[in-house]
Amino acid sequence: MASLRHERRIMAPSTVVWDVIRGPDSITEWFPGVVSCMVEGNLRVITLASGLVMPEEILAIDDLQRRFVYRITSPLY
Repeated sequence: MASLRHERRIMAPSTVVWDVIRGPDSITEWFPGVVSCMVEGNLRVITLASGLVMPEEILAIDDLQRRFVYRITSPLY
């Protein structure tokens, strides 16, 4: 299984940034191309502008390390 890690520096206090991105349903506010999001428990389904629907499993939301970990559960074609 592949793993991807992404890091970006943002000129804002870390607490402000984390408050935005830690919410599983906030992805439409900060990730370009994601047009809708539905969250139920630890499952999230996002829809991209292209119409592609991607179900995901939320594995961890770690406030101490400010990590949001998920995996895409649908097969990639």
